[in-house]
Amino acid sequence: MLNSFEIKSQLRVKCDEIRTIIAESNNEKLSQLCDDFYSKYSAITDQDKIKLVMCGEWSTGKSTIVKALTGIKDIKIGEDVTTTEVHEYKYDDFYIVDTPGFNICDDSHTNIAKKALMDSDCVIYCITEQQLFSDDSIEDFIRTCKSIKNITPTILTVTKFGSEGNDPFDALFNIRNDIDANLKDHGFEEVPTICIISAERYMRGKETGDEALIEKSYFNNLIQEIEDAGKQLKQGQDQLYKVKCKRQIEFMVDFINQCIEENKKSFNDEDEKKLNEQKNVCQMS
Repeated sequence: MLNSFEIKSQLRVKCDEIRTIIAESNNEKLSQLCDDFYSKYSAITDQDKIKLVMCGEWSTGKSTIVKALTGIKDIKIGEDVTTTEVHEYKYDDFYIVDTPGFNICDDSHTNIAKKALMDSDCVIYCITEQQLFSDDSIEDFIRTCKSIKNITPTILTVTKFGSEGNDPFDALFNIRNDIDANLKDHGFEEVPTICIISAERYMRGKETGDEALIEKSYFNNLIQEIEDAGKQLKQGQDQLYKVKCKRQIEFMVDFINQCIEENKKSFNDEDEKKLNEQKNVCQMS
């Protein structure tokens, strides 16, 4: 028996096949129905996405990670305060929520980030290789972990890793030891998932096709941790996702019926046969 995520994958394929049938029909009214359907269907499927919240002090590379993950070119990044409100971006089965950094003069930024955390499914908490934890950020990280009560997977991400001239493995080892010791000094015994990355190096490697640079960015480690967190969350929510899949199937079948009934005269027998085949497959899911 297929699980809910395999069903969702098949539904995406069916959507593409139905869109092709409609496009080939050259029917304007049918195309309008199709546009309306996909707008509403996208809204339904977006509800399934996992909310991944980026947080940490300002200028720790949160937006740069989002840019590297999504490939969206016009995301503003820089050393100064560049994110002043919440921004959401789609990434695979996730909604990435980029929040303002805390520890600046404007407390509203911190409050915005805290509010986003309350609705998070997964958290990436950013600190930099150059500073690691500040007095403020370590307290905030521990407070964040306690507030989500180990329900939400948290990935502690050390950004702006730049030890190109040094032995990277020694650097990675030392950074992990420093983080563990610092957390224990503050009474936090849990060992978090830690990723040490250079999003900037990863993006340069992607742009130039330099696989060695991509490898030295260690960014794929973060991508893997995000995927693993997503799988963990989905396994725990499989029953809920099955209910959502059923709703998507019903919505798609209803759309196909509309197409057949409202445009029956415009279809030739072959088109109608194709749509009925798609409907049967959806119902069998």
